[in-house]
Amino acid sequence: MAKYLIMLCCWLWVAVAQAASVAVFPLQELGEGRNDANLELTRELARELTRGDHPVVAVDTVLAFMAHNRIRTLGHLESYHISRARTDLGAAYVLVGTVSQRRERPEPSLGLTLNLIRTSDARTVWTHVGCVSTSEERRLLGIGEPRTIAGLQRILLAEFKQEWPHHLLRTVQAGGSSVLLDMARVEPRQLRPGEELRSQARLRELWTGNYQPQVSFEVDGRTYPAKLDDDGRTYSGNWPAQEDDGSYPVNLLIEWPDYQRSEKVPLGDYRVDGSAPVVAMELRGVQQIDGEAVFNRQVAIIPRLLVRKPLSRWRLAFYAESGNLIGDMEGEGSLPEQFVWEGRSSYGRADDGRYRIVLNVWDLAGNPARAEHWLGLNRSLPKVAATLESHQDAFQVDLSHEGKVPLDFWRMELWTREGKLIVRREGQELPVSVALGGADLDDLQGFVFARDVLGNQLRQDVRELLPALVQPVAAEAEEEEQRVLSERWVDEF
Repeated sequence: MAKYLIMLCCWLWVAVAQAASVAVFPLQELGEGRNDANLELTRELARELTRGDHPVVAVDTVLAFMAHNRIRTLGHLESYHISRARTDLGAAYVLVGTVSQRRERPEPSLGLTLNLIRTSDARTVWTHVGCVSTSEERRLLGIGEPRTIAGLQRILLAEFKQEWPHHLLRTVQAGGSSVLLDMARVEPRQLRPGEELRSQARLRELWTGNYQPQVSFEVDGRTYPAKLDDDGRTYSGNWPAQEDDGSYPVNLLIEWPDYQRSEKVPLGDYRVDGSAPVVAMELRGVQQIDGEAVFNRQVAIIPRLLVRKPLSRWRLAFYAESGNLIGDMEGEGSLPEQFVWEGRSSYGRADDGRYRIVLNVWDLAGNPARAEHWLGLNRSLPKVAATLESHQDAFQVDLSHEGKVPLDFWRMELWTREGKLIVRREGQELPVSVALGGADLDDLQGFVFARDVLGNQLRQDVRELLPALVQPVAAEAEEEEQRVLSERWVDEF
């Protein structure tokens, strides 16, 4: 079967459900000798982004990512981990920051520094610095003044939401993660229901990090195991084709269960086709004799696809009546407009007889179709028989046809040695009787011509056609003459 290889030597940006998503990493809290994660404020930031209709990676997923990659520092990320966040979390951006100031006395105050980093190039694209205290939030009559850290936190979150760069996330093209493939293969591209399909995908780079994703092949909502080859980069799998005809896309499914995330990398598609083509043959240049096609020189074989489908290959074979193969030809792709057989076999000129022509075709999925015809080959000359009848002093030639192939035309011409035409007769059917009158048989010359419907022709000299019939008449006349002479000799004696 034909194989289709798709070489992908560029980044395939894979569209996922959370396009341009943001991963909010735990905020580092500084102050009073502490260097801890402020998960409460981290979750509040993530919730504010979610309320703004921005796709956000769950904080618990981010914590799992940090554990798998052994990230122990807060407030910033190495470029490597930023890239891994794009690959593993599908994040277009990461948000890191610190709680720079947090105190309850002598008056409550809260400071926050945030950095939004684009994961595609590890570049900081937005920075926010906020700091509030109760003294800065004095209000008339003291109504609604923040008096606690929790109240200041709501003010900081409102400022954060107001300054958030919505335009940056809107301009990011769809695609939150990237997977680099060096090769993807799906073969065969067309096959029949139940036949085995094979697929391979080779990563351009090895998976890095401590948390390896689960990889499988996904087709029509079902997954099939992907086996990792010894090179550590190539995944292979096979499965039976579906029973229903149709086109089926193949994806490489990459799952990070701990991150509650998955990606699909398109590898290609294949088509299941269980319907066979319908083929027929038309024979031209033949005559129907006794219900069978017969030819003598050449026959044109016209193949017909009654249900038009692309073909992968074809074969035309010729068999003798005994079943022996006498010759064949084959090719790939579409059928020729016609075949011409001149009655030859692989060992030379074929003998007269019956032959079976078989045409086999296969579509791209391998579904076979077959058409066959019986055909007679007859190169034998027409068989014309002649008898000579005598009636007193007149003679008559009776012509008859003894062959199986009908005649198309016949003619008989007789003349004397001097060239005097005695008789000329022609027609399409035999038998017929031709009167010669009192012509001298010894002086008779001429021919009989016959052509059958296949084009086989016979031209025979009348003396070759009638000698066995003329001789008895001549012998009888000679015997009569000898008897008369004998009687005359006796009388004279």
